[in-house]
Amino acid sequence: MRSVVRSEPVIHAWFDLIEPDQQEVARALRDALMAAEPALVPVVKWGNLVFTLGGQHAFALAVHRAHVNLQVFNGADLADRFPELEGSSRGSRQIKFRLRQPIDEPLVREVVLASAELMAH
Repeated sequence: MRSVVRSEPVIHAWFDLIEPDQQEVARALRDALMAAEPALVPVVKWGNLVFTLGGQHAFALAVHRAHVNLQVFNGADLADRFPELEGSSRGSRQIKFRLRQPIDEPLVREVVLASAELMAH
């Protein structure tokens, strides 16, 4: 049975398992997420760093060879407001952040706040 792992050492190990360029983007995204919504709880699930809010999946960082996806679990509800959100699933959308490029912190903050607001209702 798969379970959620909330242990800080496991979260640190998740970062250690990815390449340095990937780490840089993933850490910047983690920091931007936590700055925008301090109530987020990071966990390792499905091989990704997942952030829950009020016990619900809110965001995830999925690492790829050339980018890191910021997965927004209720992103389909935000797609009209944020054209940067990509994807076609019923619920989630993602934003790609290329390696070796700075992340758009204001965009991340706006998406996090909008997503959290939807989750609260």
